Amino acid sequence: MNLDIIRTENKYILSAEEAILLARRLDTVLARDVHCSEGPYPVRSLYFDTLEDRDFITKLDGDPVRRKIRLRTYAPGRSPCRLEMKEKKGSLQRKLGLPVSYQAATRLMNCDYSALTRYMGHGDKAALHEASGSCRKAVRFYTAMTLGCYRPVTMVEYDRLAFVYPYGDVRLTLDSHIRCSESDHDIFRERSDYSCYPEVYLNDRVILEVKFSGRLPRFISRALQPYHLTQTAASKYMLSRPALYEFIL
Repeated sequence: MNLDIIRTENKYILSAEEAILLARRLDTVLARDVHCSEGPYPVRSLYFDTLEDRDFITKLDGDPVRRKIRLRTYAPGRSPCRLEMKEKKGSLQRKLGLPVSYQAATRLMNCDYSALTRYMGHGDKAALHEASGSCRKAVRFYTAMTLGCYRPVTMVEYDRLAFVYPYGDVRLTLDSHIRCSESDHDIFRERSDYSCYPEVYLNDRVILEVKFSGRLPRFISRALQPYHLTQTAASKYMLSRPALYEFIL
């Protein structure tokens, strides 16, 4: 999986019925992600933010330049997982990803960012050259998270059905049953105590994300046309912090 991606990402909200119909339609024109051949797979993310919640506020204000940092796993209760940074400038988005061990992830959950120093490169020149990409990413994460005083703020989990098209790095995802917790920050816990269900605010709707590099292939655009989609700024991170959202407003 490419962990350094620059592409466009558009979001839409569908009803549960529309999501089912769209999934059937996409099954006829696209391949499913290998992880959801039998059905949706779980995604769990632990989001970090600064002491003053800068990333939340820049998103709320509609700042064209903004950032999100999260620890993500596709196998809740087990490793592996990776640390991700999403930086958005206008309609373009860059995502950096760094695979981290169970031990490093546990230290990150406890705000011990020195865990990232192990990925910054040590040893002979050949090993350093081979790991230079991961080294640069680790330095970026370490610098951003220490200088910004980042700390875990909320954990989000949902079920994802994903479709892919290799040309143009196209990926369409349908995310449903979104649940979150601002008190449980253990990404490896088998069963988390989710206290908030943003889907209530979505009226049981599904978030569709359309991601691509360059231009979206025309046959995919045609497959989406019957649903009269309206682009939205729906953010699962924002939906996972309703108390802060209401307090700021």
